[in-house]
Amino acid sequence: MTLVDETGRVVVTTALHRSGGATDIVDGVWVRTFTFEFTDVPSADRYGVHFGNNNRGTIWKNADEAKRDGWQLSLGD
Repeated sequence: MTLVDETGRVVVTTALHRSGGATDIVDGVWVRTFTFEFTDVPSADRYGVHFGNNNRGTIWKNADEAKRDGWQLSLGD
C-alpha cells in the first residue's frame, strides 16, 4: 500500500493486516477485510493511495478529506 503526495512522489508505504474473524460471504462472494495505517505522513495538499500493480489507479483525496474520512478500498477481479 503506497501513499503519494500531489506530485506523485511516494511519501509512505505500509502493509495490509488481516482483520480478525472469519472470511464473510456477501452476495455469494467471499469477502476478507484488511486494515492499514499510514504513520509519519509529511504535510501535503493532496494525497493518493495506490495498491497493487500498475493496472490499478490511484485514489485521490485532499488533505482534509484524507484526515477526516481516512480511506476505504475495495479490490475485486
